[in-house]
Amino acid sequence: MAAELPELVFDVAVIDRLVELFGDRAPAGQLVEIFLQESPQLVDSVAQGLACNDLEESRRAAHSLKSSAATVGALRLSAASARIEGVLRSGRVDSARAELAQLQAELDQVRDVLAAEVARLRGSIAE
Repeated sequence: MAAELPELVFDVAVIDRLVELFGDRAPAGQLVEIFLQESPQLVDSVAQGLACNDLEESRRAAHSLKSSAATVGALRLSAASARIEGVLRSGRVDSARAELAQLQAELDQVRDVLAAEVARLRGSIAE
């Protein structure tokens, strides 16, 4: 049975901690922007690896996505990535393929939320 995904799609407290760590909102906003640019490519790498039976490539992409999503507070996307990474580690390719739609859905859902967060961070910069 697959582990439950967290209730929160996005945890703003993670971004707040990044702002505190950096001492400025600009680097946190840039980090989120980079995530927004690179995360679709990671999901594509997971899908392409599964399509070509390159399970190691899929696992690496899922691992990278898991970590980067957690860094920007995209909790559900991180958890969905962890699920795919886990099933690939145990060789359950069909399960990983079944999880792929959920991974894409989580990315689609968090993208708009993170884009709004970037706008919030930029608004704070202009103040």
